[in-house]
Amino acid sequence: MFDVICMGSATMDVFAKTEAGAVDVLKNKGRYELAYPLGEKILIKELEFQIGGGGVNTSIGFSKLGLNSALLGKIGKDVNGLKIFKRLKEENVAFLGDLGNKSGYSIVLDAVKRDRTILVYKGENSNIDYKNIDLKKLRTKFILFGSLMGKSLNSAKKLAAYCKKNNIKIMFNPSSYLAKKGVRNLKDILKNCDILVLNREEAEILLNKKTDDIKKLIKNLKKTIPGIAVITDGKKGVYVLDTENNYYHGFTTKINIKETTGAGDAFVSGFGTGIIMEKSIKDCIKMGLCNSESVIQHYGAQNGILTKTQLIRKIKKDKRKIISDKI
Repeated sequence: MFDVICMGSATMDVFAKTEAGAVDVLKNKGRYELAYPLGEKILIKELEFQIGGGGVNTSIGFSKLGLNSALLGKIGKDVNGLKIFKRLKEENVAFLGDLGNKSGYSIVLDAVKRDRTILVYKGENSNIDYKNIDLKKLRTKFILFGSLMGKSLNSAKKLAAYCKKNNIKIMFNPSSYLAKKGVRNLKDILKNCDILVLNREEAEILLNKKTDDIKKLIKNLKKTIPGIAVITDGKKGVYVLDTENNYYHGFTTKINIKETTGAGDAFVSGFGTGIIMEKSIKDCIKMGLCNSESVIQHYGAQNGILTKTQLIRKIKKDKRKIISDKI
């Protein structure tokens, strides 16, 4: 019996750290864009290869926090695929998927102010076929759906209906390119969703509404699901609206940020672990934020993920402000 199964991507991530001043950030039509000088060769100061992908990051995060977790995905029969399998085994994460050709691959480009842009090749991550999923192995309390595209998204929609019939709770953490599909195209998952986690930009994209009123945004997001709505908003913290219309705002702490890849996955595994352990929403928020803040103090999506012992120690010392209200 698993505590949680993560259906999502598995990738080889390469972090390309360029020389200072090699890139710039420009503001274009209200958004910031990464800019490289056209026609030039840009020196890479350092290359770092790590195993990543939302499915891998979250399943490892749950495992480190003491839960029995598994990855439901599709991995290529290539060198990177072997490395992914090795990483999962090292972290006691079971693999419930099948094999294909090329594994997923991501190129993480650094920028000023320690933010990043990621080029993503989905590979076999988009080819999870529902008919190849062994439903008998899906004995779990929760399934987390990550950002799935193509055939994998269609399989997730079918699996959401299966979860509903078999009392398996659903967490959903789509990325911006999945949020662009809108509520209508994701309704098969959303209507069965117990916990929906998005960052602010993704929430606005999903609802096709831009607003400065975070309470209005999360209320509209909550209307799309029967469960708990969660919006993360970088340095401004995290906002939660539960099934009883209790509203929470958890604040971040001041830390030195090295690199932000994996912050969202770390929050999901921390917050989700709290939910599975039946902690209060305030404790769940603290667990998610502590885990996320630890990750962004390291390079890579997994290097700073906390263990259960480390998280318990941090929570006991954590004095961050969390406000609650009714809306």
